[in-house]
Amino acid sequence: MPYARTTLRLILPLWSSCAGSTLAQQADRLDPDKVQAATQAFTEISRDVQALGDWSDQAALFETIMDQAWRDNQWDSEPDRFARELASAVTRIPPWQFNDRMNKMTDMIGERYNLDTGQRARFQARIMREAAGFAISNAEVIASQARDFVDMRRTNQPFTAERIAKWTRESDPLLADGWVRMDRVAENMKRDMNPDQKRLLQKDYERFDRRMDDFLKRRDAWAKGEWSPREWGLHKDPAHSPAARRAAVTNPDAAARLRPDATPGHTDSVIIPADIARDRDRRRPPDALPHNESTWARYIRKFIQRHRLDAGQRDAAHSILAELEARAAQYRLKHAAAINAIPPNEHDTADKLAPIRAMFDELKARADALLTRIQRDKKKD
Repeated sequence: MPYARTTLRLILPLWSSCAGSTLAQQADRLDPDKVQAATQAFTEISRDVQALGDWSDQAALFETIMDQAWRDNQWDSEPDRFARELASAVTRIPPWQFNDRMNKMTDMIGERYNLDTGQRARFQARIMREAAGFAISNAEVIASQARDFVDMRRTNQPFTAERIAKWTRESDPLLADGWVRMDRVAENMKRDMNPDQKRLLQKDYERFDRRMDDFLKRRDAWAKGEWSPREWGLHKDPAHSPAARRAAVTNPDAAARLRPDATPGHTDSVIIPADIARDRDRRRPPDALPHNESTWARYIRKFIQRHRLDAGQRDAAHSILAELEARAAQYRLKHAAAINAIPPNEHDTADKLAPIRAMFDELKARADALLTRIQRDKKKD
């Protein structure tokens, strides 16, 4: 899981390179027409990525980006180091070797959490289903960004602040979708874990949440065009030298926006014009969506961290969550036809989903009831 989420936020174009293989293996679970269209697009992208040459050159680029992120944000705890090792191990495998990547991820996750054979198989099956669903839901954006990436690397063009801003804004829905899907993978794993495994998973998730918070702080700046290659450790990359960067800014107005206070010898950032900057609102995935029980686990994790619940309180909170998730799932199954007919943008107000939203209110109330008087007093503060 740390790899998938790291990839999601730092190197979104790589999803396209393995998506075609994922879809082919999960086609019976997805809409055939969408599978065909997405598979064709991702197959073309995979071919183009392979045409870039030795994969190790591209892997080195992503390793550099991740190294800089871990270093700048001081992600140096043991869970952080494991997440970095997992990301590195999978990144070194060419993305068109999808099964090899999946097996490496499963092996390292299995070793970390001491998963038995059945747990490993269920983890791999679940993450493959979620990857396929992610690819189908976001195929257009993924393919577009992957083509941009391949074209820029093939022609040795630098990433520009404008391009990073565009990718960042386009990726908001992908970030939210990926976040929810990976939460489902984790919750699915947790259901048959023993207490020691659950504790380690919880520890890893707490550090993941911190990494995401750090990332989202920078995401707002990137969406405004406040980015430079140095931030991703690319200032020594030939395509990102100061001369190459300036040559890439062909619009005189854009060239005039180069930061006047940039350090000599460093690659400058470009300020995005006001009309683009106004479209920078962060669409960070919320702690939970009341109408979507698959997102409630994140609310409970945040609740546990925020109020520093003890072991007994944590177990009770997870028990309440499991109960309400099951009730919501039963209701959703019983009314599947009516719920599936509701447009996605109406889920938060649709009458048919009101019982599920009420269950989320119950979840919050019962979680609040677990707090001691001291914890409640701190909550008021």
